[in-house]
Amino acid sequence: MGLLLQPEENAYSHDNASAMTSQRCLAGGRRLVGALASFFRITDRTFVFSLATTSILASKCLHIYIHSQVLSLGELIQWLPSLFVQDTVIILFLRFLLDGKALGRFGGGWFRFLATAFSTIVALLQLSLAVSNISFFLMIGGEPRWRNAGLVADSNTWAIMLTGLWAFVSANAGLIFGSMLLKSPLFFFAGLALDVVKAASGIVLSKICICRRSRSEIEYAPLGKEEYYDDVESSYPDSPGATAPASRRDPKLRMLYMGTAVFLFLQLLTSILQPAEQAYIFLSWTALAMPIVDYLRGSDSPLTNIIPVYEKSMDQKWDVPFTLGQPTHWDWLPNQGSAPAGFDDWYGDDKQHYDRRLDPLSHPNYDKDLLDSLKGKLSDVSIRNVMLIFLESTRKDVFPFKKGDYIYNKMAATWDDKRLPEEAEKRAETLTPNARWLTGDYSDGFDHQETPRRGGINVNKNTPSATYTLKSLTGGLCGINPLVADMNREWNYHIYQPCLPQIFKVLNNLNNVSATDGFTNRPFNNSFMMSVTGQYDHQYELMKGLGYLEDEMVDSEYLHSDKAVFGNITVEDVRYDGMPEPAIEQYFRDAFRTSRENDTRLFLTHLTSSTHFPYGLPGDEVYVPMVQDDANNHLQDISKHLNAVGYVDRWVGHLLDIVEEEGATNDTLIVLVGDHGVPVIEMGGASPWGVPSMGSFHVPLVLSHPHLPVIDINDLAEDRRWYFTSVSPGGQTISTRSMDSPRWRLLVPLIQDAEWYFSDLETDPHEETQVASFDFVGMLRAVEKKHGVDAAKWAEEAAFATRWWVTDNHQRWRYI
Repeated sequence: MGLLLQPEENAYSHDNASAMTSQRCLAGGRRLVGALASFFRITDRTFVFSLATTSILASKCLHIYIHSQVLSLGELIQWLPSLFVQDTVIILFLRFLLDGKALGRFGGGWFRFLATAFSTIVALLQLSLAVSNISFFLMIGGEPRWRNAGLVADSNTWAIMLTGLWAFVSANAGLIFGSMLLKSPLFFFAGLALDVVKAASGIVLSKICICRRSRSEIEYAPLGKEEYYDDVESSYPDSPGATAPASRRDPKLRMLYMGTAVFLFLQLLTSILQPAEQAYIFLSWTALAMPIVDYLRGSDSPLTNIIPVYEKSMDQKWDVPFTLGQPTHWDWLPNQGSAPAGFDDWYGDDKQHYDRRLDPLSHPNYDKDLLDSLKGKLSDVSIRNVMLIFLESTRKDVFPFKKGDYIYNKMAATWDDKRLPEEAEKRAETLTPNARWLTGDYSDGFDHQETPRRGGINVNKNTPSATYTLKSLTGGLCGINPLVADMNREWNYHIYQPCLPQIFKVLNNLNNVSATDGFTNRPFNNSFMMSVTGQYDHQYELMKGLGYLEDEMVDSEYLHSDKAVFGNITVEDVRYDGMPEPAIEQYFRDAFRTSRENDTRLFLTHLTSSTHFPYGLPGDEVYVPMVQDDANNHLQDISKHLNAVGYVDRWVGHLLDIVEEEGATNDTLIVLVGDHGVPVIEMGGASPWGVPSMGSFHVPLVLSHPHLPVIDINDLAEDRRWYFTSVSPGGQTISTRSMDSPRWRLLVPLIQDAEWYFSDLETDPHEETQVASFDFVGMLRAVEKKHGVDAAKWAEEAAFATRWWVTDNHQRWRYI
């Protein structure tokens, strides 16, 4: 019998379990709904609305502030209401959704719940956009380009973002706290505006006979203040009566309605009359639309639509062939086997290669006489080894650092007596002794008992090929212009010239050298060293494309791996991307020792890192504040950056000591070059990303050898009449200058919604009063008005030269 009853018991148990499961699901659903309801009660509708409104207005005000240069003060005041129309529409729509009584006719509690939920989602989205905009501005000094949002997918970017955590937290806290303070007045005044819109809409509808009641049957009376809050406690007194005319109920309320109506009318009128110019269109976009606009409009280049104003034949003048031709044959290239890396263009009948002879911008000087100071001085210069040091984020005006210069004066101004205190003054005096020794520049405002100089060529007006490190590396190692495209895309396209590591490897295989040539017939060893990550933005792939093999690379990942020759390193990271420079010391010393013992030559490239934000230094380093403690974050960053500059200067001196200890001083050419500068001094930005400040475009260049005379080059270090620098991230703006008019600079936008900038570096070296415009013709007219017709004509030709060069650049890189 028990066996017969068992199935029924099992069935009962199964049904019971199913019922219990259903009950749990229902209970879970109730808890979820209850949690959401509790959330919406805690964050009441006035707060949700205030959070959205505060975020919207903060984003728009920042948006206008960043691009305010494109409008005069008069234009900005005249059309300011029209710039907020989109924001007003969104704000009033959210106010309508959060007005419980207004929504009553559409449904019950669930409809209100859905409206509140939707509004909350919009508010959180607006908060996210506002926090992103504010954080980016606090860190960089500019505005994010949403077309580069894919960078977030790179795990190395997460570490970079953590360095801006303080800005993220500050922006969130400020917006949330401000929303809490302003929630009642914002909700109230938006209610006034919504009432005005309702009344105006009713009048319009009645006029076109949509509303069939006679005008006398329609009464538009303002609602009582308590109705705006809709069961939320009001900080305003109740109005006398909901049905009495506003003039009899509350004269102050009537004035508020009239003022609101006038403001909304001005917004409508100015938006209708607003000039159809790019500046107004761009400044009018609300934050919620900016990511979409950036994606949809980012690929359209304004260069395609420029027309000449002064020289009507400018189009024909720059309608010249591009620079690709048949490569020149070199007898020393191997005739058999596959093409050496970097020399593919020389193998194959159909290959084309960049030909300087076809380049209308080329202005070479190799056919001119040697500098007088170098004549007869080169025969004793022995160059067995070449050490190329890229100085990360290093400006020329800190190499060496100078008293009384722009940076020094900015720091001194933060102190009460407008002077650096003794400790800071001492640090400033001893900040860059090795830079002085290498450049031979002791005109720095400090007293010097001795002025030792190592010897070499110091270029005072050097400009980088790009303000993005990986692009600058490509330009420096290959002698080319980086690809005009955002981020490191060079690795995936045709690097159109062989790079130094590749050239040295081809030279290693030459057979036509004699035994009497000394070390010149010895092979080169290539090495690239840095103490930080090599994984950011496809750097591994790029270094391979530049000619470095895996075993020729030393970086943070290698140093922490089992492959490390000297074992897994134990040096602590000081920044998000790796360790301080001394982590590679053993490998640096070993490279010179191995070269000496094996009778080989050495080409060693080193990228420093400590001068990159956030300027992390080892714990045993003494930090000396160069600005007063209560100075703002931007000035504190200047102090941190300069301490890092001093640290790297001491590191460079230590490297020179190692070269001396390894007996290589007299036959090693040391080249030091800045990859780019930083706009921290002028703009407060920690990076040149999207910030074309001149502080990012003036970098040191030194060719140092103890047997070279001390030479200063004060002309522009270029071999082209026009020369161009890609502004980080590389495909959005080009900086254009010329040899014949070096005082002028034009920033050329390559994407929509980016400005044209013109500056006169003689009268405004820190570009505090640039001419800015979204319109090419408008920019030319503004330049003519401020700087004269010659400057405007120069800017016109600079734009056409840049257009030709960008297209030619894409041809060379086969980026088509």
